[in-house]
Amino acid sequence: MSEILHKIRDKAVEEISAYISDTHNGTIVSQNDLQALRRLNLGVLSAWHFQLNVNNKKVPAKFVIDHKFPYSKPQIIVNADEYYMKYPHVEQNGQLCLFADHVTFSHSHPSLVAKYLINDAIELLRDCYSGSNRIDFLNEFQSYWCRSESSTARTVLSFIEPHPPNRELFVIEGKYRIIVGDEKSKLKLWYSNWLGDREVGQFTIYPGIFIWLDKPFYPEDYPQKGLNLIKLTDIGNSNLLNFSNNEIKNQKTIFVLFGFPTNSGPAFAGVSLPCKKRSVDEPLVDGFRNGKAPVNLMWNSGYSLQNCKRHTVERVDSQWIHSRGGGRESKQLIEKSVCIIGCGSLGADVAKILAKSGVGKLLLIDKENLSWDNVGRHVLGGGEVDHKKSESLRNYLKAQLPHLQIEFLGIDWIDEFEENNKLFEKFDLVISMTGNWGSDDALNTLFRKNTKMPPLIFGWFEAHGCAGHALSILDLGGCLYCGMDETGHFKRVVTIWKAGIDGELQKAPACGAYYQPYGVVQTMGTKMIVVESAIDILLGKIDRSVLRSWIGSRNYLDACEGDWNGEWLEMNGDPGDGQIVVNENWKVSQRCPLCR
Repeated sequence: MSEILHKIRDKAVEEISAYISDTHNGTIVSQNDLQALRRLNLGVLSAWHFQLNVNNKKVPAKFVIDHKFPYSKPQIIVNADEYYMKYPHVEQNGQLCLFADHVTFSHSHPSLVAKYLINDAIELLRDCYSGSNRIDFLNEFQSYWCRSESSTARTVLSFIEPHPPNRELFVIEGKYRIIVGDEKSKLKLWYSNWLGDREVGQFTIYPGIFIWLDKPFYPEDYPQKGLNLIKLTDIGNSNLLNFSNNEIKNQKTIFVLFGFPTNSGPAFAGVSLPCKKRSVDEPLVDGFRNGKAPVNLMWNSGYSLQNCKRHTVERVDSQWIHSRGGGRESKQLIEKSVCIIGCGSLGADVAKILAKSGVGKLLLIDKENLSWDNVGRHVLGGGEVDHKKSESLRNYLKAQLPHLQIEFLGIDWIDEFEENNKLFEKFDLVISMTGNWGSDDALNTLFRKNTKMPPLIFGWFEAHGCAGHALSILDLGGCLYCGMDETGHFKRVVTIWKAGIDGELQKAPACGAYYQPYGVVQTMGTKMIVVESAIDILLGKIDRSVLRSWIGSRNYLDACEGDWNGEWLEMNGDPGDGQIVVNENWKVSQRCPLCR
């Protein structure tokens, strides 16, 4: 820490010490007590003994600061043995949870901060004694279930949808993780998408149980033994999951996933229960023919006295991943499918953002390999150089979002279409970002001539990335050809270039090699408008052709020695400093051979 911050900290510590001593008869803790606090992973710099006056009861406590103080929050510690898991908002080390992580304090008034925290601590303990905050054990269930979990319990990843009915689920138990889902095939696909070849064959899959309850448990009801679990779920007296003798006999573990509503949304809790070990020839339940033993007797015989292991559960279902459970759009987008043609610096990021937005199915088409000169502005990096962009991008996105369906084609779409003329019919949208006029012209013609084609979006940059466009083509309105000349030059360009400055493609020192000179920053606005256009179409927010244009920074345009196009200014007005989006209904051109 710098000398300046040291002086500020020393002054703040002196102020805190004086306040606690004068106002609460506090005393500095001994070195032994200080070391004991440090063993609780509190990062303690200094601490003071004092007492909280709660309903005329003197509660021993410690006021603790760390080495980052006054830029970090102080803590108040009570006797963990007396309070932990008996009252809410008390950590395992006795720390009182008095504020959310995002709460900030003034570093200029440390004594006022101390006064505020001590008053809050008194109010918290009053609520604890009266029982008025006991309901927080339910409303913040996952925090307490996590705190009391078994030290060796693995976290469970769940893509079970959080709602009734009670049902069978499937469990993949790998070396380091447990994953649960409703369907065995989707569970395996998710697992392989996420881990690829890293753990192939290193997992087992078996059935489990999902139980939806009206409310969570209080800590005293957390299951310790199989008998407790049976009582909680009523498994021993129901036919919820009709295991046969062989199923229970061969299954080493029973896994139960609980779900329940809370005031803050659905919560989950996982419990695994090992089966009692038996000798090979010992019957599971004496006195019954094979396969005829009642389910409740089999549970009681094999599981009731076994120790439960409690597991933290992390949601990985699409509704939670894409909107933290709050977005209606993600529920719609997961059912949508998009074909992306061109996986370069524009197309790859558009694919990534659509996937992150929750589009359920993507087909990525690009025959080109990634090269070193493209990695500075591409999603992919050096590890994928000389590999197909489409395949590498598919692998990258599947690992990032394993619940999505993502495929690739490493050939030209026209070649594939000759073999499969229904290539695009199963998609809700096709987006072309190749910058290739021949490809875009063919796709546009196909759209106008084939009534089974989905809507199209064409996305591209202008020179140096100073502007960009997303042209959405639907049945109503114009097509791509309505704004192009016969050689593919756009008639609504935003930028023009001074004499001697090449506003078109730059030539590389190789035969027929050209490129667009722009950096990753200049691509961001165009990516945004392509994605926004795509989502608007998928959600039915637009029903006719629209041109959406990103107008970049005026300063950057000047630095590139360009200018705004006078014809564009006459139609749209001066964009000033730029960095704006302009929308225009895309009308049919009377000269268009496809639309007239």
